[in-house]
Amino acid sequence: MPKRLAVIGAGPIGIEAALRGVAKGWQVTVYEQETVGSHLLRWGHVRFFSQLKDNVSPLLLSCLPFPMDPHAYLTGREFVERVLRPVASSPSLTGKIREGTRVCAIGKRRILKTELPGHPLRADRPFEILLHSQHNGEQVVEADVVLDAGGVYGTPNWAGESGIPCPGERGNSSYFIRHLPDLKGRDKKDWTGKAIVVIGDGHSAATAIYGLDQLRQEDGTTHVTWVVSHDRARPCVEVANDPLPERKAIVARANDIAEHPPEDWKVFRKQSLLSVKALSTDWIQCTVGRGEWKNEIKAQKVLSLTGYRPDRSYLEELQLNVSPVTSGAGGLAQSLLSVTDCLAKIDVPPQKLESGEKNFYLVGHKSYGRLNNFLLRTGLEQLDLIFRNLGS
Repeated sequence: MPKRLAVIGAGPIGIEAALRGVAKGWQVTVYEQETVGSHLLRWGHVRFFSQLKDNVSPLLLSCLPFPMDPHAYLTGREFVERVLRPVASSPSLTGKIREGTRVCAIGKRRILKTELPGHPLRADRPFEILLHSQHNGEQVVEADVVLDAGGVYGTPNWAGESGIPCPGERGNSSYFIRHLPDLKGRDKKDWTGKAIVVIGDGHSAATAIYGLDQLRQEDGTTHVTWVVSHDRARPCVEVANDPLPERKAIVARANDIAEHPPEDWKVFRKQSLLSVKALSTDWIQCTVGRGEWKNEIKAQKVLSLTGYRPDRSYLEELQLNVSPVTSGAGGLAQSLLSVTDCLAKIDVPPQKLESGEKNFYLVGHKSYGRLNNFLLRTGLEQLDLIFRNLGS
């Protein structure tokens, strides 16, 4: 009897996991809450820092109905439309992906979370998965192996200084944008000429700052206040001899803007968002500062790019070893916390990827939790280790 593999999420790692399961002759089903590659489409206008060959496996490339340049730098949208969707529609995965299907809860059949920890009887029981879709309503399915490739992009972090919502943030969510807007395309008119507060100092913030400066150069009225939580003159970390030219260029441009901001732009270093208050249907007042120092800023939009966290709400009935620091895989976190660059080579033994619940794995970015140094190449290496560990 072939194993029943359930994959959560039809992003790059979810599709790769499904292909590996099919190659083993298993019964594979992918459950995707939205559509194939939907998280990538939220930043579909942004180009990958790495080439296609670094982001997919030979197995996936073999399923494409047409050849592709392995050295191409694709945007998120191109990756979905030219890679993920064609593979999802290929003979290998036809009928195996259920879009519009949300995983609501996962448990072990007829065993509670508190029962039989580490016992072989618990490991032998299949997983029960509660699903919901508009077409089928609620239903329960079983699986022998579950790989959660749900990612983190659907659960943004809060903008408050301690990782919790600042006063007024929850009630004024309509002013907050927590994903990169398309400043050259469909979102351009909504951001041109606006007063904007940008929070964050990662690669997304660097990309946003550079894009907003281009808007300013075109119209002269787009105004930005950039709030970062440390006091570096060049806020975004620059990797020495960065082998990713796209990343190097974006970070350098944003840091140049921070060091020499345009007229009427402000950079508040070592500051955080302390509170927000709606002034009208179009304007919000942001209080930023630290300690006794505070400043009031009137804005029309708050672009909060403070990272993302995994959604574990449907995993509460599993005996999982979750890191209290990263909210990702507990064993893996021990190998990751000292790593600062995503390109660093990390030797991770298979047991570090185990979750504590036999045959359940957090994979892809979700295994990294809140850490932002995940690469698709790393996710592919994870899958190779996991499938070797799972056997036939």
